[in-house]
Formats: sequence, structure tokens, C-alpha cells
Amino acid sequence: MPTPIKTREAVVAFVKQGGTQSEAARRFRVSRRSIYSWLALHDTTGSLTPRRHLMINIDEIKRFRAEHPDMSIADIARRFGCNYKTLWQHLA
Repeated sequence: MPTPIKTREAVVAFVKQGGTQSEAARRFRVSRRSIYSWLALHDTTGSLTPRRHLMINIDEIKRFRAEHPDMSIADIARRFGCNYKTLWQHLA
């Protein structure tokens, strides 16, 4: 179950006010990995609302890869604005 936004806000505020990620994890009973993700999300977007996942058209990407065989999966991922690991799972 996703962590409520109010909890995310409290965790980020705690860390921004000088608390450590480990202290926050114990106090709010969340994982440190989640805290790192929330801090990065907050720094990048200014929000703690979860990002929407992109729906990719894998057939279109496969056609593109066939037309550009020398292009790396990382470059294709950047071109289509999706995650490298996601493409790797579909194309490898």
C-alpha cells in the first residue's frame, strides 16, 4: 500500500530539518530506500505525489530499434523518455 502524502511530507520535513534518513525510517516506520526516493522526487519536482508511469508502445520501439541497429538501448530509452531497465526487459 502506498505511503500517504502526509507521511511523506512529514518524513521529508524531518530530514530537511536535520534528521538523518535512518532516524526518519525508524520514527515513521518506512524504508530508507523510500526516503531517498521521496527526497529525490521532492528535489526534482517540488512535490511528493507519485509519478505516473508512462505507457510505452513496445512495437513502435522494436521497429525503431530495427531501423537503428547501432543505437544503444540507453539511447533509445532517452529518445522515448522511458526507463532503460524497462526497455532492456522488453528488448533483451
